[in-house]
Amino acid sequence: MRFFLLACCCVCFISCSGTENSPPVLQLELDGVDPEASRIIQLNYEQAKTGEDWFELAQYLHAHGLHLNAIKAYEYSLQIRSSSQARYLLALSLARQGAYEEAIQHANQISGYGPAVWRQGYWYLDLGNPEQALQQFNTALAADDKDVASIIGKSRAYLALGTPEQAIKTLQSLLDRGGKHPYVFYLLGKAYQQSGQSELALQLLRQKSNGPPELSDIWYEAMKAHQSGFAAELNRAVSCIDKGNLQEALQTLRSIERTYPYSPDVQSNLATVQLQLNKPNDAINTLGNAIRKSPEYAPLHLTMAFAMSRVNAMDEAMQSAKKALSLQPSMVLASTFIGKLAAQQKDYAVALSSFKYSLQLGDSDPRTRELYAEMFLRVNDWAKAQEQYELVLQISPTRTGSIGGLCIALAKQGNRTTAVTVLQKSLRQYPDDPNLLRAQSAIGSAIK
Repeated sequence: MRFFLLACCCVCFISCSGTENSPPVLQLELDGVDPEASRIIQLNYEQAKTGEDWFELAQYLHAHGLHLNAIKAYEYSLQIRSSSQARYLLALSLARQGAYEEAIQHANQISGYGPAVWRQGYWYLDLGNPEQALQQFNTALAADDKDVASIIGKSRAYLALGTPEQAIKTLQSLLDRGGKHPYVFYLLGKAYQQSGQSELALQLLRQKSNGPPELSDIWYEAMKAHQSGFAAELNRAVSCIDKGNLQEALQTLRSIERTYPYSPDVQSNLATVQLQLNKPNDAINTLGNAIRKSPEYAPLHLTMAFAMSRVNAMDEAMQSAKKALSLQPSMVLASTFIGKLAAQQKDYAVALSSFKYSLQLGDSDPRTRELYAEMFLRVNDWAKAQEQYELVLQISPTRTGSIGGLCIALAKQGNRTTAVTVLQKSLRQYPDDPNLLRAQSAIGSAIK
């Protein structure tokens, strides 16, 4: 079902088009949205007049993943009336679309609401600016020194800045207060790893983590409460997956499946749970049936690629990943996965083009650029490898994989003295790091 709804009749639109407060014209594509939610969104759109009306509509759009239209509705509501809550949710929608700088500008106008401060910190981390991120987290903690989101963010900023001792101190303060979430132990493990304490790091990193804990944000939760029907149930299932409650997620998805048996969203998440339960063949069966019903739904093909790789069917995994990317050209995960598969198959040309495309799409994971640099090493393009490793180290100066790769690239270009100097310094800090030891072996230097 697809609705193309006009904000007002054509005559009214033409007469008001020159005014500052003309309501936006939204084109709402409601395919895949729960029928009850579609009805509510349509009704709210047709009846929206006041700033409060448009804010309510924006929250329904936001809650159901219609971010571009939500942005327009939030912006128009703010033209009519000032609201810190609407501005904050506008910032979240902008960030969801990758417009971090604009999101920060809006969030910076809000006072007295902690999440508006620490969210900026996380956005600065995504932008590769850990110094500014640290300032934001410190500002948030000055108002509430027990805020978990800010403490976790602060530790991540310290890790990005290459000061693991400060990260350890920050995380330990949280643990001392009873913060036992697995993600805290994961970050602590990464901090110990950076500081060269390999045994402690290994013990902590062995523990399973399904991402950060839920962060307290009442305005965000109020927006999410606008979900209804299918969307609300699916959101509960996804939340269970994020928390690692896989059996509960499986039960919830099976329950939704009885009402919506052909929903590609449900089937994709169901297959994800099956993969996490180490049942790749079940996932492949689920995805095969779903793809026959929804052949144009890109996430199904990407999840199939993950499942095929788990059973070592690499050619089929590549085909599925390429199909996902062809259906959704902006799907960063698909492009990066194609690069990884190509690298495993030693098809370095495809790997290089795929990683480059992912970076052009905005992939901010330093590992992707690191892999891109590694492919240049594989094809003996030492100068380009050096350039990419240096870019990684500008943002993540303690990534030993990039330090080792950079040293190899320098040595291969005849800059062996510089390579040895950099490697010596890093080995003193991380004496047992396997990435640095591999680089030492590749350079062929007995470094003390």
